[in-house]
Amino acid sequence: MSEDLFGNEVPDEQTPAKPPMRSTTNDMNVIADVLRAACSSEPYVLVGPGQRVYRRVDKATMRPVARWEDSAVHQMVKSGLLSLGGQHLLRSGAVQGRATSVLVPSSTRSKLKRWENLSNLQSWRTG
Repeated sequence: MSEDLFGNEVPDEQTPAKPPMRSTTNDMNVIADVLRAACSSEPYVLVGPGQRVYRRVDKATMRPVARWEDSAVHQMVKSGLLSLGGQHLLRSGAVQGRATSVLVPSSTRSKLKRWENLSNLQSWRTG
């Protein structure tokens, strides 16, 4: 409790929690790399109320990803290139919790194949 200008006690206001700031990208290399990773044997999962992105290492464990990768996954989920699946009980270190699978629809897989076959894919490379 705090006091107002006249000395009356006023309850402290709780500021609502803001969702994490995630940047968007138009870098096709990042998009293609994340889609390749999502199609791999270590797919992405979303964990917790903040929907933090992890990579599934095996049947029971996961590991966190870099912030740029987290942002790209959320951007693609929001745009419909990736979709959400079922929940699984996974562990990261000493923490165990529910994780939502990130799925790659067949239409997105075919887009990735087309992008990989484009002749100017090398011109997308910046580094």
